[in-house]
Amino acid sequence: MFKTINAKLLGMTTGVALLVVSVMTISSYWRFTSMVDAQLDEQLYSAEHKFNTSLDLKAQETETLASYFAVMPDFQKLVATKNRDGLIAMLRQPFESNKARLGITQMQVHTADVRSLLRVMQIDKFGDDLSKIRPMLVEVNRDKQHRRGLEAGVFGMAIRGAAPVMDEKGGHVGSIEAGAFLDTAFLKRISSESVLFGVHTPVDGALKRSAASYEPNAAFATLAMLESAMRGGNERLLMRSGTKTYTVMATPLKDYSGKAVGALEIVVDSTAVMAARRAGLIETLALGVGMALAALLLAFIAGRWLVGPIKTLIGVMGQLASGRTDMEVAGRDRGDEIGDMARAVEVFRVNRVEIDSRLAAEADELQRRADRTARRDAIIARFQSTMSSVADTLRNAADQTKGRSELLGQVARDAAGQASSVAAAAE
Repeated sequence: MFKTINAKLLGMTTGVALLVVSVMTISSYWRFTSMVDAQLDEQLYSAEHKFNTSLDLKAQETETLASYFAVMPDFQKLVATKNRDGLIAMLRQPFESNKARLGITQMQVHTADVRSLLRVMQIDKFGDDLSKIRPMLVEVNRDKQHRRGLEAGVFGMAIRGAAPVMDEKGGHVGSIEAGAFLDTAFLKRISSESVLFGVHTPVDGALKRSAASYEPNAAFATLAMLESAMRGGNERLLMRSGTKTYTVMATPLKDYSGKAVGALEIVVDSTAVMAARRAGLIETLALGVGMALAALLLAFIAGRWLVGPIKTLIGVMGQLASGRTDMEVAGRDRGDEIGDMARAVEVFRVNRVEIDSRLAAEADELQRRADRTARRDAIIARFQSTMSSVADTLRNAADQTKGRSELLGQVARDAAGQASSVAAAAE
C-alpha cells in the first residue's frame, strides 16, 4: 500500500497526528460535556436548595409566631381555661396581619390531648381529635418541645411551626401552631423564569399534583419518576417542549421528621446551557477537523522537506551507477542526516571519478600495449611473409637447379654412354 518512503512517512505522520487529534478532540468534548452536566446538576441542586431554604425560612416564621404567643401569660391563661372567645379576640387581628404580610394562612390552638381548641382561619370547626393524623402535634405536646417543618393536615400539606403552651406554674396546657400552605402561591413566589416547581402528594393511593408554578396543562416529570421519588429515589430527565429544553428532577418531598410524604418536581430551563453544549460540540469538532487538516498539511510539507532531498540523492546515485560523475551533489552543507547522506554520496562520486580516471589510464596503457603488440605482430607477420617469399624463391631456384643438375647429369650420362659406345666401336 505504501511503496515509497514519502507515502510511508506521510501515512505514519498522518496516522499519529489523527490519533493525537482524535484523543484531544474526544478529551475536550468529554471535559466540555462534563462541565455542562455539572452545570445542569448545579442548576437542579441550586433550585432544590432554594426550595428547601425557602421552606425552612417559612417554617421558622411560623415557629417564631407560635412561640411569640406561647410565652404570653394572657394567652397561656386563655388556653388553660379553654376560653375560645378570648383566644379569638387575641389572635384574629394578628393572624389577618401576618396572613397579608407573611402569607401565614393557618393558626390553630390545641388542648394538651391534641384536640382542636380553635382554628383562627375557620372558627366554627373545632373539637376534632388530631392525634391520629398530626404526629408533629403529638410530639410537641408529649415532649413539650418546639417542632417545625412540613406536615399534611386536615386541609392539606402545609409548612408548620408549633410550640407547647405552659401555664404560669409550668404545667402543660396545650399547644399553638402557625402554618402556610404549600400551595401554588408559595411555589410561584420562589420560582423564576428559568426554575419551576411542582408538588405531588398521595390522594386515594395515587400521586396527584397538588401545587405547581407552571401551567396546569403542562407535564414534565413522568409518573415513574415521581413514584421513584416517593420511594426515596432521585431521577433526572432531559426533555424538549416546543423551542425550549428542560432538565427535570423528581426528588422526595420530606416532612419535618424526614419521611417522604410526596414528590418534589424541579424544572429548570436548560435551553441556553444545551445551546452552549451544541455550540461547544460544533466548535470542538471544527477544531478537531482543523487540527486534522493542519496535521495532514504539516505531514505533507514534512514529507516533501525530508523526502525531496532524499529523492534527489537517489537520482544522483542512479546517475553515478550509470557512469555519470559530472553532476553536483546538493545538500552537502546541511547539518542534519540528509547532509551526512549528501556528503557520503559526494565521497562516492569523488571515488568514482578517481576510479574512472585510473580505469581510463589503465585502458590507455592497455591500448598502448595492444598497439605495440599489434605493430610487433605486423612486423613479424611481414617478416614471416618476406621470409616465406624468400624461401619460396630459394625453393623454386633449388628446384630449378636440381632440374638442371638432373638434366646435366642425364646429358653427362648420355654423353658417357655415347662415349662408351664410341670406344667400343673403336675397339
